[in-house]
Amino acid sequence: MSADAKAWTDDGWVWHGVNDLCDQPHVAVGLTNLLHLLEECENKGNTMRWEIRAYPNGELGLRGFCS
Repeated sequence: MSADAKAWTDDGWVWHGVNDLCDQPHVAVGLTNLLHLLEECENKGNTMRWEIRAYPNGELGLRGFCS
């Protein structure tokens, strides 16, 4: 299983993320907060392995994998 997180600015750094197990997207101020939300939903609070990923639209984001 994996989760994706991608960032863009909106009056400062607001991070948006989606993952496989949650029905709704996640929004958080700060990358650490977003990764915590995604790990809680996707991996029952366990730490995930995150890698930098280039998306097809040229944006950089993160892809997380359950351990």
